[in-house]
Amino acid sequence: MRRMDADPQIDDILTTGGEALGRGDLEAARAALKRAEEIDPIDRDVLLFRGALHMRTGELDVAETAVEAVVEHHGDDPIALYSAAGMILDLDGDPEDALSLAEEADSLFEDMEIDPEDEEAARETRVDILSLVSECRLGVGDRTGAQAAAEQAVKLGGEHAGAYTALGRATFARGQLTDAKKAFTRALELDAEEGEVAWNLGWVNRLLGNDKAADTAFVHAARIDAEVFPLPGEFTEAFLREVTSDIAVALESPFDDMLRDVPVVIADLPEVELDGERGPMAVVRVERESAAEDAPIKRLYVYRRNVEVMANDADAAVGVLEAAIVDELTGLVDVDELLGDEPS
Repeated sequence: MRRMDADPQIDDILTTGGEALGRGDLEAARAALKRAEEIDPIDRDVLLFRGALHMRTGELDVAETAVEAVVEHHGDDPIALYSAAGMILDLDGDPEDALSLAEEADSLFEDMEIDPEDEEAARETRVDILSLVSECRLGVGDRTGAQAAAEQAVKLGGEHAGAYTALGRATFARGQLTDAKKAFTRALELDAEEGEVAWNLGWVNRLLGNDKAADTAFVHAARIDAEVFPLPGEFTEAFLREVTSDIAVALESPFDDMLRDVPVVIADLPEVELDGERGPMAVVRVERESAAEDAPIKRLYVYRRNVEVMANDADAAVGVLEAAIVDELTGLVDVDELLGDEPS
């Protein structure tokens, strides 16, 4: 969508800078940023490029400052807020902050007057914003809201891979595996180079028991980027039981005694609970003796096939299990209370 107030000189410089960044020429990208900043250091696109460049170079504090400046100077611009929200997610920032910006961007964009010749581009932009709203809502645990935003994006966007990807993520998180499979399949048909979509399609098929289709999708993802999407591992029940028991013994305060002598049960896959606390992607689950909050832990479930999807070798499996167990135990206790911290 055209930016009516864009400075042509800045636009040309940042186009060159973006091309340089895309091919990994960071020196040329920095030079382009410097030239653009000399013209207007708080221009929306200059600030966004500054954030993107410093994210690429690992200077995350500088990137965060650029995002804050985007919001400060362009808080009434839906594209600025949309871009800032996406960068917050990329920086592993607060999903609540990202959601607030994304929803404000959608509200502002919906109220904009669109030039007739920009209607198609505006529609695609709105679909992008709604897809991001869906992702942000997932980030704060609002699965139903995430699905609603994704469905709106699909309805508005027609053949838009990002909208179907958002719908796949939302329905996957809610345990609607058949719907997730359909959405991811359509997204991959529209953009065959999306490794994350192929990988998620493999995971959904694995959960549905479609192992051949799952393997095909995992291979597809690995061909796109084997480092990011390696083929799933294979682990024996004995290996997973031994690793889990070792992790349980080695847990530090405040979790050190919580799993002592607790039986470990290795299961293939979790039972899918629609909008339950644990979706189909769970790696572990703790079962208490009763529904009481302080009831002792009865057993610890480990879901082998989900571990295999998330880890391609033994070391990765240890890391996945350790993180999942700590996360599960954190959800059961008041960590500050156990550590004796005073509330702030």
